[in-house]
Amino acid sequence: MMRRWVFMCFSRGLVASLMVTAIVDGATQQDAAREAVSGVFSKYLERKEVWPLSDLPIYTRVRPLWRSNFEPLRTYFSARQQRNVDQFLHALTGLLSSRDRIAKSREITAKWWWPTGINSLPVYDVMSRDLLTDRSDNPDQMSISKPEMLNGKLEFTVKEVFTEVGQDRVLGKGTKISMVDLIREDGRWLIDEVTSTIVDANGDTRVDTLSQLLRDATKTLRDTERAIKSLPQKLEIRKGQALRNGLQHEP
Repeated sequence: MMRRWVFMCFSRGLVASLMVTAIVDGATQQDAAREAVSGVFSKYLERKEVWPLSDLPIYTRVRPLWRSNFEPLRTYFSARQQRNVDQFLHALTGLLSSRDRIAKSREITAKWWWPTGINSLPVYDVMSRDLLTDRSDNPDQMSISKPEMLNGKLEFTVKEVFTEVGQDRVLGKGTKISMVDLIREDGRWLIDEVTSTIVDANGDTRVDTLSQLLRDATKTLRDTERAIKSLPQKLEIRKGQALRNGLQHEP
């Protein structure tokens, strides 16, 4: 009888200990998940960055998706999203290499040079945005919810209020609600998708996902690279032809 009682007490103690351990581990993992979301969505401090398109220093108000800015955040993202970002970064490298090759062939050494006839505005737009958070400026207000379990995923809600500014006036306030989905990989919760619903100052609504933003941005860079590659590698210089005697201007 005594042995049975001791065994029952030991079993109950073991189960209680395992339950406490599981609760602590679960809380620790959720804290790590929140750290990942906070690390990606926290306001970006304005700083001087070296602009890849010109090698000139500029001040950026949001975190542009350059390799040096992504590496500290890489471990927060799932393998799938890491591949999406790497494809974007690879496309950026290819674009810059094509631009530099054609510049070299034309004996142009200025790093800021851009080929005539190639629209640079879409590239500058992609390069100056924070694609990971779908931002062109820091929000005025931001909050991150407690996590919720949904269909085997951990989900955070990030709410933002921002001010829209036009060329010569303030347009008004807009809002953005981002649903951040994390999945389990290698024993950790990692960001696998961000779905953002944006309501602008005019009341117009659009929905973006991190995956689609990265795909569209990558396509912009690759399309521009192809356009640059289609240009003549060297300028064609045609010599002027002498005018016939009858057409020459006489003083």
